[in-house]
Amino acid sequence: MTLSDGPPPGTRKDDEDGEDCGKKLSLRPVLPQIAACIAANSFYLPDGAVLGYSAILIPQLELPDSEITVTRLQTAWLTSLMMLVVPVGEAVAVLLMERWGRVRALQLALVPFVMGSVVIAVADSFDLILVGKVLVGVSLAVGTSPASIYVTEVARPDLRGALITAGPLIGAAGLLVAYAAGAVVAWRGVSWCCCVVAAVPLLLLTFCCPESPVWLVQNGQLDKAEQSLRRLAPGGCSKDEYAARELQALVLTTRRRGAGSGASADGSVPTWWTRCARSLKKGTAAIMDGRGSRRPLYLLCVLMFLQQFSGAYVLLFYAVTFFQDVQSSVDDYTAAALVGLLRLVMAVVTLPLLSRFGRRQLLIMSAAVMCASMLTSGFFSRRWPGAALAAGSALESLDVLDGLDVLDGPDADGLAGGAGGGARWVPPLCVLVYVCSSCVGVLSVPWILAAELFPQRVRGTAQAVILSLAHFFMFAALQTYRELNAWLGSDGVQWLYASVCAATVLFVWLVVPETQGRTEEQIEGFFLNHVLYLGRARCPDKAETAAEAGAPRPDVGDDGADKQGDVFVLQCREEPEGAVGDDSCVTHL
Repeated sequence: MTLSDGPPPGTRKDDEDGEDCGKKLSLRPVLPQIAACIAANSFYLPDGAVLGYSAILIPQLELPDSEITVTRLQTAWLTSLMMLVVPVGEAVAVLLMERWGRVRALQLALVPFVMGSVVIAVADSFDLILVGKVLVGVSLAVGTSPASIYVTEVARPDLRGALITAGPLIGAAGLLVAYAAGAVVAWRGVSWCCCVVAAVPLLLLTFCCPESPVWLVQNGQLDKAEQSLRRLAPGGCSKDEYAARELQALVLTTRRRGAGSGASADGSVPTWWTRCARSLKKGTAAIMDGRGSRRPLYLLCVLMFLQQFSGAYVLLFYAVTFFQDVQSSVDDYTAAALVGLLRLVMAVVTLPLLSRFGRRQLLIMSAAVMCASMLTSGFFSRRWPGAALAAGSALESLDVLDGLDVLDGPDADGLAGGAGGGARWVPPLCVLVYVCSSCVGVLSVPWILAAELFPQRVRGTAQAVILSLAHFFMFAALQTYRELNAWLGSDGVQWLYASVCAATVLFVWLVVPETQGRTEEQIEGFFLNHVLYLGRARCPDKAETAAEAGAPRPDVGDDGADKQGDVFVLQCREEPEGAVGDDSCVTHL
């Protein structure tokens, strides 16, 4: 339920002459809504900073003169432990959102972030650093969902998609801040910088972000809801008139959906705990109700597994270490900062690509380029003299080195460009290409599919399940990276990631359906009737889909016959972009 359930913000029902509030508004009149949504999304700034912080912390702790000594296994826990607290944090986020609202939940989520950053900055032992990382992980898990939900409830429908996508863009800026700070100051200084970064969302949430009117109406706080609507009112409209109209629409929608509010038929207000329990029970039962919800769940489980073990997130957490392992000719911290900059640039570039190209196209192209990049980088890392010796902690075991095919002599010098290392620029270049291509598809599209593939009735619960599984897979990928690096060497790990990217191309080509321009009904119809996307069967029409779901049959329209020679399943007429429900919520790191 969003503000758009009533008349579109800035549009009067009785506006006959087109004056005051027009049916189409430029961005300037809706700046209050944009500012509020960006303020909520500013939580992603410290989110991105903490992702980049691990890449700075680990190589400095591994230095011989470090005041805190760590083992390879301990560094793996430093990066991965945060991921284990995400499912618990998501449950806490639901409770906080229902009890104190979206904005207050975001503000409370910043408290453990600051506490964790301070603990890390003053830590004198590995255990204290680990405690700080757990606190930071709780903060990230608690704050991500309220931020995206706030945007879906406040933003105008035609701005909602762009404003939701602005969250990862701000997160990329936070990642760049951490990498850039790590190139200048030591790890304790970077931790203090994270505390300063957390002040940005705190100030914006306090002064630019009124509480969600939807939540206020659900809790019977109609006076506060009206005040919030006045602050969000578009320019060119009477604030009082806009607030009264939208408040009436929200109350009516709340009654109709039985969400519970002070305006309910019997005048009672269900408690926040009752609403949480009802929502959880209903969503859990519905998600396994039929093939239309089960099959997307299975598909996304596999896709998230491939995403995490493709190395895309591993590189963000181990950026400096990764460049050390490939023995690049570029300064490791400078290269990491360049990765952060490319992430930010590609986050901007990806926005128009998501609208222009299909999900399948972006995923296949992205994974294919990632595969080629890792294959090339692994080849040069293996052929470069001594690269195998620099592969993580392979130095610890001569038995590991015995099995490595390290060339020396004229062949190696000729390939690598002699003692000057003329080919040492190839691995870092391949890694940067890998980063750019991952941003276009593998890093972003699976999270979008998590919002598009599920039917509306199970979308909230299903997304929570997928988010928890994705972070569990991320934990496994981060936890095993150092051991894999010691066992396989840097080149072997890169080839392993290349093979996972190749498997991603095959899986997407065979199984993942195209959702760009498809209605929710068409997407659900595909899963009701098909397992593989590759084939010649057409997409069921609306009448068939409704009959399968047990709903009344609508008027049957002509979806067109199958096209000869077309190898894809969804032979459906094109639908306008944005056909997926507006209240879907995408969350990614």
